[in-house]
Amino acid sequence: DGTCIRDYIHVLDLADAHVKALNRLLEGDPGSAFNVGTGVGTTVREVLASIGRCLGTPVPHAVTGRREGDPPALFARADKICAELKWEPQWTGIDDIVSTAVRWATSPQF
Repeated sequence: DGTCIRDYIHVLDLADAHVKALNRLLEGDPGSAFNVGTGVGTTVREVLASIGRCLGTPVPHAVTGRREGDPPALFARADKICAELKWEPQWTGIDDIVSTAVRWATSPQF
């Protein structure tokens, strides 16, 4: 659709990856670097549509040109963390990711 493609990850999946990495360090591993993500690209327009579906109303937005230097697509290859730490994302659909964020942001405690 012409908008940037990014790899959106649920905060609980990101937290789980950090816990697995920290546990490995606590076991004496010297550490490593990992890409963490779903490996699935989602456009900005798809995210806006998902938010609109979750809220039940379209999200006001303005379409502008791409920012200079902004890569058209970025998403993770998480093969290493999946293999070494047995981690994998549990929340891979953009509607699932967005719906939990919307529920959190619209909760009375927020």
